[in-house]
Amino acid sequence: MAGVIPKMKKKAMRRIVRDIKEAKEIESLGIFVSHNTDDIFEARALIVGPDDTPYARGFYLFHIRFPENYPFQSPKVKFMTGDGKTRFHPNLYRKGKVCLSILGTWSGPSWTSSQNISSVLTTIQSLLDEEPLRNEPGFEKGKGRRYELFNRTVQHAVYATSVMVQLENCPVGFEKLYPHMRKYFIDNFDWYICKLNELADDRDGKTEISKVYGTPGVKYNYRSILNGLIELHNEFTGDGMIVTEDTLKFVTPVSV
Repeated sequence: MAGVIPKMKKKAMRRIVRDIKEAKEIESLGIFVSHNTDDIFEARALIVGPDDTPYARGFYLFHIRFPENYPFQSPKVKFMTGDGKTRFHPNLYRKGKVCLSILGTWSGPSWTSSQNISSVLTTIQSLLDEEPLRNEPGFEKGKGRRYELFNRTVQHAVYATSVMVQLENCPVGFEKLYPHMRKYFIDNFDWYICKLNELADDRDGKTEISKVYGTPGVKYNYRSILNGLIELHNEFTGDGMIVTEDTLKFVTPVSV
């Protein structure tokens, strides 16, 4: 009969609604989920990078597509943050593939119906650690310059792309999650300023090549990123900011 929703699809819809609601519980971890009100089988997610890693306080966006037999089949998850050149992580490909066994895209423990979108997203966030290259087969026990260069070039892309570019222009389809990014940026602005000043003092003007995954050479321009973020903060809050070599000074604009 036309218009009748199959029983399996109904079960999937109920489970998706439940899982989306339960995802509110992981917002304290810096993970946010929104669903498409016009299509319950589609959702978007934002993961904030963990501190003390190259991904710290970056914004990582994902598109999620639930199958009609969910939760008996895993969702399809696509990584949506990138500059087209940088491989952000061994498990996050330039073209969006998310390499994870529970998604059926890598070997290892497979998906079970007891899992949900929260378990997928917390697993992805846990991979954004201080030594990401060790997630690549053949690199598990290594260390040294190759690993350091990978972290450094990724870190530059984190602040240039995942933070500045995505705050400048809200990615299409992520309008519901953009306010979370903006609020997080404003609330943690002092941290970004200190971090970028530290990185600029250490690396600005240098060019380095990771050579892993064919990533091109990167010329660090943290001062430029810093100025861009200050402009964004001014736009978002109405504050003015002057940066000198020795100090950072907030200036409240004079009303006219």
